[in-house]
Amino acid sequence: MTYTVQNRPVEFTYEGRTPRKVVASSAPSLSISPGTRFLKLAVCEQSTQRIQVLGRKTNAADPHWYADHQIHDMRLRGVPYLAAAPDDSLHLIRESNGALAHMIRNTAGQWSEVTPPDRRYKVQGPISIVWAGDQLHLACRFQGSSKVGYMVYRPGRGWSRPTNPRGMTSSCPPVLAANSGGLHLFTTDGSANARTCQRDPMRNTAFGPLQSTGRKVNTNGIAACGSQGADYLFASWINGGENAIYGLTPLAPASGYLRMMRHRGSGQWSARAYVPKSGACKGHPGLAIDKSTLITIGRTSTDQLLEWQNRGADIGTVRVAYKVVNDASGSIPDTFALGFASPDAKARAMTDAVEQLFANYQIELTHLGTELITVPEHLEEIHTGDCVLQEHSSEQKQLFRNRNGLGDRDIAIYVVRRLRNNDDGIIAGCAAPRAKACVINAWEDVITLAHEIGHVLGLSHYGPKTNLMYGGGTGFSSTTVHPWQAEKMLTASITVP
Repeated sequence: MTYTVQNRPVEFTYEGRTPRKVVASSAPSLSISPGTRFLKLAVCEQSTQRIQVLGRKTNAADPHWYADHQIHDMRLRGVPYLAAAPDDSLHLIRESNGALAHMIRNTAGQWSEVTPPDRRYKVQGPISIVWAGDQLHLACRFQGSSKVGYMVYRPGRGWSRPTNPRGMTSSCPPVLAANSGGLHLFTTDGSANARTCQRDPMRNTAFGPLQSTGRKVNTNGIAACGSQGADYLFASWINGGENAIYGLTPLAPASGYLRMMRHRGSGQWSARAYVPKSGACKGHPGLAIDKSTLITIGRTSTDQLLEWQNRGADIGTVRVAYKVVNDASGSIPDTFALGFASPDAKARAMTDAVEQLFANYQIELTHLGTELITVPEHLEEIHTGDCVLQEHSSEQKQLFRNRNGLGDRDIAIYVVRRLRNNDDGIIAGCAAPRAKACVINAWEDVITLAHEIGHVLGLSHYGPKTNLMYGGGTGFSSTTVHPWQAEKMLTASITVP
Protein backbone atom coordinates (compact mmCIF):
# COMPACT_ATOMS: atom_id res chain seq x y z
CA MET A 1 0.00 0.00 0.00
CA THR A 2 2.84 2.39 0.73
CA TYR A 3 5.85 1.46 -1.42
CA THR A 4 5.91 -0.87 -4.37
CA VAL A 5 9.72 -0.73 -4.26
CA GLN A 6 11.75 0.20 -1.20
CA ASN A 7 15.53 0.33 -0.67
CA ARG A 8 16.25 -1.77 -3.77
CA PRO A 9 19.92 -1.61 -4.85
CA VAL A 10 20.46 -0.37 -8.40
CA GLU A 11 22.29 -3.13 -10.31
CA PHE A 12 23.23 -3.20 -13.97
CA THR A 13 24.66 -5.66 -16.45
CA TYR A 14 26.70 -5.22 -19.63
CA GLU A 15 26.96 -7.77 -22.45
CA GLY A 16 25.34 -10.47 -20.33
CA ARG A 17 27.83 -10.20 -17.48
CA THR A 18 26.92 -10.74 -13.84
CA PRO A 19 24.94 -7.72 -12.59
CA ARG A 20 26.85 -5.40 -10.30
CA LYS A 21 25.69 -2.74 -7.90
CA VAL A 22 26.14 0.88 -8.90
CA VAL A 23 28.49 2.90 -6.70
CA ALA A 24 28.38 6.48 -7.92
CA SER A 25 30.55 9.56 -7.70
CA SER A 26 27.77 11.84 -9.02
CA ALA A 27 24.13 12.40 -8.26
CA PRO A 28 21.79 10.20 -10.33
CA SER A 29 19.84 11.73 -13.22
CA LEU A 30 16.53 10.10 -14.20
CA SER A 31 14.25 10.49 -17.20
CA ILE A 32 11.40 8.50 -18.79
CA SER A 33 10.92 8.20 -22.54
CA PRO A 34 7.29 9.24 -23.07
CA GLY A 35 6.52 6.83 -25.90
CA THR A 36 8.38 3.64 -24.99
CA ARG A 37 8.08 4.15 -21.19
CA PHE A 38 11.75 3.30 -20.83
CA LEU A 39 13.34 4.59 -17.64
CA LYS A 40 16.82 6.02 -18.20
CA LEU A 41 19.47 6.63 -15.55
CA ALA A 42 22.77 8.45 -15.98
CA VAL A 43 25.52 8.46 -13.37
CA CYS A 44 29.28 8.66 -13.10
CA GLU A 45 30.51 5.30 -11.79
CA GLN A 46 32.96 5.65 -8.93
CA SER A 47 35.30 2.76 -9.77
CA THR A 48 35.95 3.84 -13.37
CA GLN A 49 35.04 7.56 -13.20
CA ARG A 50 33.14 6.97 -16.43
CA ILE A 51 29.61 7.93 -17.30
CA GLN A 52 27.10 5.08 -17.53
CA VAL A 53 23.68 5.44 -19.15
CA LEU A 54 21.42 2.64 -17.94
CA GLY A 55 17.91 1.70 -19.00
CA ARG A 56 14.99 -0.60 -18.29
CA LYS A 57 11.25 -0.72 -18.84
CA THR A 58 9.39 1.07 -16.05
CA ASN A 59 7.14 -1.94 -15.40
CA ALA A 60 9.74 -4.64 -16.08
CA ALA A 61 9.67 -7.75 -13.89
CA ASP A 62 13.47 -7.86 -14.16
CA PRO A 63 14.78 -5.16 -11.79
CA HIS A 64 18.24 -5.02 -13.43
CA TRP A 65 19.33 -2.10 -15.54
CA TYR A 66 21.17 -2.55 -18.83
CA ALA A 67 24.14 -0.41 -19.85
CA ASP A 68 24.14 1.55 -23.10
CA HIS A 69 26.94 -0.09 -25.13
CA GLN A 70 28.01 3.02 -27.01
CA ILE A 71 28.26 5.22 -23.94
CA HIS A 72 30.04 2.45 -22.05
CA ASP A 73 32.66 2.16 -24.80
CA MET A 74 33.13 5.95 -25.18
CA ARG A 75 34.63 6.23 -21.67
CA LEU A 76 33.06 9.63 -21.11
CA ARG A 77 33.84 11.63 -17.98
CA GLY A 78 32.06 14.40 -16.14
CA VAL A 79 28.70 14.81 -14.42
CA PRO A 80 25.80 13.56 -16.60
CA TYR A 81 22.26 14.94 -16.94
CA LEU A 82 19.52 13.19 -18.95
CA ALA A 83 16.30 14.35 -20.57
CA ALA A 84 14.05 12.31 -22.87
CA ALA A 85 12.41 14.22 -25.73
CA PRO A 86 8.79 13.78 -26.88
CA ASP A 87 10.04 11.81 -29.93
CA ASP A 88 11.84 9.37 -27.54
CA SER A 89 15.30 10.63 -28.46
CA LEU A 90 17.55 11.01 -25.44
CA HIS A 91 19.66 14.08 -24.63
CA LEU A 92 22.78 13.79 -22.47
CA ILE A 93 24.41 16.95 -21.11
CA ARG A 94 27.84 16.51 -19.53
CA GLU A 95 29.39 19.08 -17.21
CA SER A 96 33.14 19.07 -16.63
CA ASN A 97 35.06 21.95 -15.03
CA GLY A 98 32.21 24.32 -15.83
CA ALA A 99 32.03 23.44 -19.56
CA LEU A 100 29.02 21.68 -21.07
CA ALA A 101 28.86 19.06 -23.82
CA HIS A 102 25.68 17.86 -25.54
CA MET A 103 24.96 14.45 -27.09
CA ILE A 104 21.77 13.04 -28.60
CA ARG A 105 20.73 9.40 -28.92
CA ASN A 106 18.26 8.97 -31.77
CA THR A 107 15.43 6.44 -31.83
CA ALA A 108 17.69 4.00 -33.70
CA GLY A 109 20.04 3.95 -30.71
CA GLN A 110 22.89 5.97 -32.27
CA TRP A 111 24.63 8.73 -30.32
CA SER A 112 26.01 11.91 -31.89
CA GLU A 113 27.62 15.11 -30.62
CA VAL A 114 25.82 18.43 -31.21
CA THR A 115 26.97 21.98 -30.67
CA PRO A 116 26.83 22.63 -26.90
CA PRO A 117 25.77 25.82 -25.13
CA ASP A 118 28.22 28.73 -25.50
CA ARG A 119 31.35 27.61 -23.64
CA ARG A 120 32.32 31.18 -22.83
CA TYR A 121 29.78 30.88 -20.02
CA LYS A 122 31.19 28.60 -17.34
CA VAL A 123 28.53 27.00 -15.16
CA GLN A 124 28.60 26.07 -11.52
CA GLY A 125 27.07 22.60 -11.12
CA PRO A 126 24.77 20.96 -10.56
CA ILE A 127 22.61 22.06 -13.48
CA SER A 128 19.03 21.07 -14.33
CA ILE A 129 17.50 20.09 -17.68
CA VAL A 130 13.98 19.13 -18.72
CA TRP A 131 11.90 18.89 -21.88
CA ALA A 132 8.79 21.08 -22.01
CA GLY A 133 6.86 21.62 -25.21
CA ASP A 134 9.25 21.04 -28.11
CA GLN A 135 12.28 22.52 -26.35
CA LEU A 136 15.01 21.38 -23.97
CA HIS A 137 15.35 23.83 -21.08
CA LEU A 138 18.47 24.28 -18.93
CA ALA A 139 18.91 26.17 -15.66
CA CYS A 140 22.19 26.75 -13.84
CA ARG A 141 24.25 29.20 -11.86
CA PHE A 142 27.35 30.68 -13.45
CA GLN A 143 30.75 30.22 -11.85
CA GLY A 144 31.48 32.79 -9.17
CA SER A 145 27.90 34.07 -9.16
CA SER A 146 24.53 33.35 -7.58
CA LYS A 147 22.72 34.60 -10.70
CA VAL A 148 20.37 32.10 -12.31
CA GLY A 149 21.15 31.27 -15.93
CA TYR A 150 18.48 29.94 -18.29
CA MET A 151 18.82 28.74 -21.88
CA VAL A 152 16.79 26.76 -24.40
CA TYR A 153 17.70 24.17 -27.05
CA ARG A 154 15.43 24.02 -30.10
CA PRO A 155 15.96 21.08 -32.48
CA GLY A 156 17.39 22.33 -35.74
CA ARG A 157 18.21 25.74 -34.28
CA GLY A 158 20.58 24.95 -31.43
CA TRP A 159 21.04 26.65 -28.06
CA SER A 160 19.91 30.16 -27.19
CA ARG A 161 22.16 32.64 -25.41
CA PRO A 162 21.89 32.47 -21.61
CA THR A 163 19.45 34.86 -19.93
CA ASN A 164 18.86 35.80 -16.30
CA PRO A 165 15.05 35.57 -15.92
CA ARG A 166 13.57 38.29 -13.71
CA GLY A 167 17.09 39.05 -12.47
CA MET A 168 16.85 36.00 -10.22
CA THR A 169 19.57 34.78 -7.88
CA SER A 170 19.57 31.52 -5.95
CA SER A 171 21.48 30.38 -2.88
CA CYS A 172 21.06 26.75 -4.05
CA PRO A 173 21.31 25.29 -7.56
CA PRO A 174 18.15 26.16 -9.57
CA VAL A 175 15.96 23.28 -10.69
CA LEU A 176 13.45 22.85 -13.53
CA ALA A 177 10.37 20.63 -13.70
CA ALA A 178 7.50 20.43 -16.18
CA ASN A 179 3.91 19.27 -15.89
CA SER A 180 0.62 20.01 -17.61
CA GLY A 181 0.70 23.50 -16.10
CA GLY A 182 3.93 24.43 -17.87
CA LEU A 183 7.57 24.87 -16.90
CA HIS A 184 8.46 25.45 -13.24
CA LEU A 185 11.74 26.95 -12.02
CA PHE A 186 12.74 26.38 -8.38
CA THR A 187 15.21 28.70 -6.65
CA THR A 188 16.04 29.65 -3.07
CA ASP A 189 16.48 33.06 -1.49
CA GLY A 190 19.30 34.12 0.83
CA SER A 191 17.53 32.48 3.78
CA ALA A 192 17.16 29.16 1.92
CA ASN A 193 13.39 29.56 1.44
CA ALA A 194 12.28 27.50 -1.55
CA ARG A 195 10.31 29.41 -4.18
CA THR A 196 9.04 28.75 -7.68
CA CYS A 197 7.97 30.62 -10.79
CA GLN A 198 6.31 29.37 -13.96
CA ARG A 199 6.10 29.95 -17.70
CA ASP A 200 4.23 28.40 -20.62
CA PRO A 201 6.82 27.43 -23.28
CA MET A 202 4.11 26.55 -25.80
CA ARG A 203 2.92 30.16 -25.76
CA ASN A 204 6.45 31.48 -25.27
CA THR A 205 5.46 33.45 -22.17
CA ALA A 206 8.02 34.88 -19.74
CA PHE A 207 8.51 33.50 -16.25
CA GLY A 208 5.85 34.81 -13.89
CA PRO A 209 6.36 36.19 -10.38
CA LEU A 210 8.12 34.19 -7.70
CA GLN A 211 5.89 32.30 -5.29
CA SER A 212 7.01 30.86 -1.96
CA THR A 213 6.56 27.15 -1.26
CA GLY A 214 6.60 27.89 2.47
CA ARG A 215 9.56 25.53 3.00
CA LYS A 216 13.25 25.86 3.71
CA VAL A 217 15.96 23.70 2.16
CA ASN A 218 19.58 23.13 3.04
CA THR A 219 22.62 23.75 0.89
CA ASN A 220 22.09 20.57 -1.17
CA GLY A 221 19.16 22.33 -2.83
CA ILE A 222 16.18 20.77 -4.56
CA ALA A 223 15.39 17.97 -6.98
CA ALA A 224 12.08 18.13 -8.83
CA CYS A 225 9.97 16.40 -11.45
CA GLY A 226 6.50 16.64 -12.90
CA SER A 227 4.15 14.69 -15.12
CA GLN A 228 3.42 16.49 -18.38
CA GLY A 229 0.20 14.55 -18.77
CA ALA A 230 -1.09 15.55 -15.34
CA ASP A 231 -0.90 18.29 -12.74
CA TYR A 232 1.44 16.38 -10.39
CA LEU A 233 4.55 18.27 -9.38
CA PHE A 234 7.03 16.88 -6.84
CA ALA A 235 10.08 18.54 -5.32
CA SER A 236 12.40 17.08 -2.70
CA TRP A 237 15.39 18.11 -0.70
CA ILE A 238 17.80 16.49 1.70
CA ASN A 239 16.65 16.94 5.28
CA GLY A 240 20.01 17.63 6.90
CA GLY A 241 19.35 20.51 9.26
CA GLU A 242 15.61 20.69 9.76
CA ASN A 243 14.38 19.69 13.21
CA ALA A 244 11.31 17.61 13.90
CA ILE A 245 9.34 18.93 16.87
CA TYR A 246 8.38 16.43 19.54
CA GLY A 247 6.58 18.01 22.48
CA LEU A 248 8.46 21.15 23.42
CA THR A 249 11.89 19.79 22.56
CA PRO A 250 13.40 19.97 19.07
CA LEU A 251 15.01 16.62 18.28
CA ALA A 252 17.27 16.70 15.22
CA PRO A 253 16.85 13.55 13.11
CA ALA A 254 19.87 11.97 11.47
CA SER A 255 20.85 13.95 8.41
CA GLY A 256 20.22 12.67 4.93
CA TYR A 257 16.52 11.79 5.02
CA LEU A 258 14.59 12.95 2.02
CA ARG A 259 11.82 15.46 2.46
CA MET A 260 9.16 15.81 -0.20
CA MET A 261 6.89 18.62 -1.28
CA ARG A 262 3.84 17.80 -3.37
CA HIS A 263 1.69 20.13 -5.41
CA ARG A 264 -1.44 19.41 -7.41
CA GLY A 265 -3.05 22.02 -9.62
CA SER A 266 -3.71 25.23 -7.75
CA GLY A 267 -3.50 23.64 -4.29
CA GLN A 268 -1.01 24.39 -1.55
CA TRP A 269 2.40 22.80 -1.31
CA SER A 270 2.45 20.01 1.22
CA ALA A 271 5.61 18.76 2.88
CA ARG A 272 6.27 15.33 4.27
CA ALA A 273 9.02 12.78 4.69
CA TYR A 274 8.98 10.64 1.57
CA VAL A 275 11.78 8.10 1.83
CA PRO A 276 11.73 5.81 4.90
CA LYS A 277 14.30 6.34 7.62
CA SER A 278 16.17 3.32 6.35
CA GLY A 279 16.79 5.26 3.16
CA ALA A 280 19.24 8.06 3.93
CA CYS A 281 20.56 9.92 0.91
CA LYS A 282 23.25 12.42 0.08
CA GLY A 283 23.39 14.84 -2.80
CA HIS A 284 20.51 15.30 -5.20
CA PRO A 285 18.14 12.34 -5.66
CA GLY A 286 16.89 11.48 -9.12
CA LEU A 287 13.12 11.79 -9.56
CA ALA A 288 10.77 10.67 -12.33
CA ILE A 289 7.03 10.07 -12.63
CA ASP A 290 5.59 7.10 -14.52
CA LYS A 291 1.84 7.70 -14.70
CA SER A 292 0.97 7.98 -10.99
CA THR A 293 4.10 6.26 -9.66
CA LEU A 294 6.91 8.40 -8.30
CA ILE A 295 10.35 6.81 -8.79
CA THR A 296 13.28 7.98 -6.68
CA ILE A 297 16.94 6.99 -7.03
CA GLY A 298 19.07 8.12 -4.10
CA ARG A 299 22.73 7.83 -3.18
CA THR A 300 23.60 6.47 0.27
CA SER A 301 26.45 7.60 2.51
CA THR A 302 28.54 4.80 0.94
CA ASP A 303 27.66 6.08 -2.60
CA GLN A 304 25.54 3.05 -3.46
CA LEU A 305 22.38 3.80 -5.44
CA LEU A 306 19.02 2.68 -4.05
CA GLU A 307 15.57 2.84 -5.62
CA TRP A 308 12.17 3.63 -4.14
CA GLN A 309 8.77 3.72 -5.81
CA ASN A 310 5.43 4.81 -4.43
CA ARG A 311 2.05 5.30 -5.99
CA GLY A 312 0.97 8.91 -5.85
CA ALA A 313 -2.65 7.86 -6.23
CA ASP A 314 -2.56 6.35 -2.73
CA ILE A 315 -1.89 9.69 -1.02
CA GLY A 316 -4.60 10.91 1.35
CA THR A 317 -4.91 14.31 2.99
CA VAL A 318 -6.13 14.94 6.52
CA ARG A 319 -7.13 18.53 7.26
CA VAL A 320 -6.72 19.86 10.80
CA ALA A 321 -7.46 23.14 12.56
CA TYR A 322 -6.54 24.17 16.10
CA LYS A 323 -8.99 25.80 18.51
CA VAL A 324 -6.99 27.06 21.50
CA VAL A 325 -9.07 28.07 24.53
CA ASN A 326 -8.20 31.68 25.41
CA ASP A 327 -8.61 32.14 29.16
CA ALA A 328 -8.69 35.57 30.83
CA SER A 329 -5.01 35.48 31.80
CA GLY A 330 -3.83 34.01 28.51
CA SER A 331 -2.05 31.18 30.33
CA ILE A 332 -3.47 28.40 28.11
CA PRO A 333 -2.24 29.90 24.81
CA ASP A 334 1.07 30.80 26.48
CA THR A 335 1.59 27.25 27.75
CA PHE A 336 0.73 25.80 24.37
CA ALA A 337 3.07 28.17 22.52
CA LEU A 338 6.00 27.84 24.95
CA GLY A 339 9.23 28.02 22.95
CA PHE A 340 7.47 29.29 19.80
CA ALA A 341 6.61 32.74 18.48
CA SER A 342 2.86 32.16 18.67
CA PRO A 343 0.22 29.45 19.18
CA ASP A 344 -0.07 29.17 15.40
CA ALA A 345 3.69 28.61 15.02
CA LYS A 346 3.48 25.79 17.57
CA ALA A 347 0.41 24.33 15.86
CA ARG A 348 2.15 24.33 12.47
CA ALA A 349 5.22 22.64 13.98
CA MET A 350 3.07 19.95 15.56
CA THR A 351 1.18 19.39 12.31
CA ASP A 352 4.46 18.99 10.42
CA ALA A 353 5.77 16.54 13.02
CA VAL A 354 2.58 14.42 12.94
CA GLU A 355 2.86 14.42 9.16
CA GLN A 356 6.41 13.13 9.55
CA LEU A 357 5.05 10.18 11.55
CA PHE A 358 2.34 9.43 8.98
CA ALA A 359 4.48 10.11 5.91
CA ASN A 360 5.60 6.54 5.19
CA TYR A 361 1.94 5.56 5.04
CA GLN A 362 0.98 8.04 2.30
CA ILE A 363 -0.95 10.33 4.63
CA GLU A 364 -0.25 14.05 4.62
CA LEU A 365 -1.70 16.76 6.81
CA THR A 366 -2.98 20.20 5.83
CA HIS A 367 -2.92 22.92 8.48
CA LEU A 368 -6.11 24.99 8.15
CA GLY A 369 -5.23 27.54 10.82
CA THR A 370 -5.23 28.32 14.53
CA GLU A 371 -8.00 30.19 16.34
CA LEU A 372 -8.11 31.46 19.92
CA ILE A 373 -11.64 30.77 21.19
CA THR A 374 -13.42 32.25 24.20
CA VAL A 375 -15.55 29.76 26.13
CA PRO A 376 -17.29 29.71 29.54
CA GLU A 377 -14.74 29.33 32.33
CA HIS A 378 -15.86 25.82 33.21
CA LEU A 379 -14.79 24.65 29.74
CA GLU A 380 -11.18 25.70 30.24
CA GLU A 381 -10.77 22.36 32.02
CA ILE A 382 -12.68 19.51 30.37
CA HIS A 383 -14.10 16.48 32.16
CA THR A 384 -14.29 13.67 29.61
CA GLY A 385 -16.01 11.00 31.69
CA ASP A 386 -14.63 7.61 30.66
CA CYS A 387 -13.43 9.06 27.32
CA VAL A 388 -15.23 6.46 25.25
CA LEU A 389 -14.74 7.05 21.51
CA GLN A 390 -18.44 7.16 20.61
CA GLU A 391 -19.64 8.89 23.80
CA HIS A 392 -19.04 12.53 24.67
CA SER A 393 -19.40 14.26 28.02
CA SER A 394 -21.64 17.32 28.27
CA GLU A 395 -18.54 19.55 28.49
CA GLN A 396 -17.08 18.01 25.34
CA LYS A 397 -20.34 18.58 23.49
CA GLN A 398 -20.35 22.25 24.49
CA LEU A 399 -16.72 22.68 23.46
CA PHE A 400 -17.25 20.97 20.11
CA ARG A 401 -19.84 23.59 19.08
CA ASN A 402 -16.89 25.88 18.33
CA ARG A 403 -16.19 24.72 14.75
CA ASN A 404 -16.02 28.13 13.11
CA GLY A 405 -15.19 27.81 9.42
CA LEU A 406 -14.70 24.02 9.40
CA GLY A 407 -16.28 21.55 7.01
CA ASP A 408 -17.57 18.03 7.48
CA ARG A 409 -14.17 16.50 6.63
CA ASP A 410 -12.06 18.77 8.84
CA ILE A 411 -10.69 17.73 12.25
CA ALA A 412 -10.89 20.26 15.08
CA ILE A 413 -8.08 19.98 17.65
CA TYR A 414 -9.09 21.68 20.90
CA VAL A 415 -6.37 22.79 23.32
CA VAL A 416 -7.46 23.27 26.94
CA ARG A 417 -5.83 23.78 30.33
CA ARG A 418 -6.18 20.12 31.28
CA LEU A 419 -8.35 17.04 30.81
CA ARG A 420 -9.80 14.97 33.66
CA ASN A 421 -11.54 11.60 33.66
CA ASN A 422 -14.24 10.17 35.92
CA ASP A 423 -11.67 9.52 38.67
CA ASP A 424 -10.58 13.17 38.45
CA GLY A 425 -7.22 12.02 37.11
CA ILE A 426 -5.41 13.99 34.42
CA ILE A 427 -5.37 12.35 30.99
CA ALA A 428 -3.32 13.36 27.94
CA GLY A 429 -6.04 13.57 25.30
CA CYS A 430 -9.46 12.39 24.23
CA ALA A 431 -10.81 11.83 20.72
CA ALA A 432 -14.38 12.12 19.47
CA PRO A 433 -14.66 10.52 16.01
CA ARG A 434 -18.35 11.34 15.52
CA ALA A 435 -17.65 15.01 16.26
CA LYS A 436 -14.50 14.94 14.07
CA ALA A 437 -12.59 16.39 16.99
CA CYS A 438 -10.09 15.69 19.73
CA VAL A 439 -9.00 17.52 22.88
CA ILE A 440 -5.47 17.72 24.28
CA ASN A 441 -3.80 19.42 27.22
CA ALA A 442 -1.87 22.60 26.41
CA TRP A 443 1.49 20.92 27.15
CA GLU A 444 0.99 17.64 25.28
CA ASP A 445 3.45 16.31 22.71
CA VAL A 446 3.23 15.24 19.08
CA ILE A 447 2.84 11.51 19.83
CA THR A 448 -0.28 12.23 21.89
CA LEU A 449 -1.73 14.38 19.11
CA ALA A 450 -0.98 11.75 16.45
CA HIS A 451 -2.59 9.09 18.68
CA GLU A 452 -5.79 11.13 19.03
CA ILE A 453 -5.92 11.91 15.30
CA GLY A 454 -5.60 8.16 14.73
CA HIS A 455 -8.72 7.66 16.84
CA VAL A 456 -10.63 10.30 14.84
CA LEU A 457 -9.62 8.43 11.66
CA GLY A 458 -11.14 5.21 13.01
CA LEU A 459 -8.34 3.45 14.91
CA SER A 460 -8.88 1.77 18.26
CA HIS A 461 -6.27 1.02 20.91
CA TYR A 462 -3.75 -1.63 19.88
CA GLY A 463 -0.55 -2.96 21.46
CA PRO A 464 2.42 -3.29 21.88
CA LYS A 465 3.84 -0.14 23.43
CA THR A 466 5.80 0.72 20.28
CA ASN A 467 2.53 1.12 18.35
CA LEU A 468 1.11 4.61 17.96
CA MET A 469 -2.28 3.39 19.19
CA TYR A 470 -1.00 1.69 22.36
CA GLY A 471 -3.69 2.14 25.01
CA GLY A 472 -1.55 2.16 28.14
CA GLY A 473 0.03 5.58 27.61
CA THR A 474 2.12 6.46 24.57
CA GLY A 475 5.77 7.51 24.73
CA PHE A 476 8.43 8.72 22.34
CA SER A 477 8.89 5.13 21.06
CA SER A 478 5.18 4.76 20.21
CA THR A 479 5.51 5.54 16.52
CA THR A 480 4.80 2.27 14.68
CA VAL A 481 1.77 2.06 12.39
CA HIS A 482 0.85 -1.32 10.89
CA PRO A 483 -0.22 -1.47 7.22
CA TRP A 484 -3.80 -2.35 8.14
CA GLN A 485 -3.94 0.67 10.45
CA ALA A 486 -2.57 2.92 7.71
CA GLU A 487 -5.14 1.52 5.26
CA LYS A 488 -7.95 2.28 7.68
CA MET A 489 -6.79 5.89 8.14
CA LEU A 490 -6.26 6.32 4.40
CA THR A 491 -9.79 5.13 3.61
CA ALA A 492 -11.51 6.99 6.47
CA SER A 493 -14.53 9.04 5.38
CA ILE A 494 -12.85 12.33 6.33
CA THR A 495 -9.55 11.57 4.57
CA VAL A 496 -9.47 13.53 1.32
CA PRO A 497 -8.04 11.54 -1.66
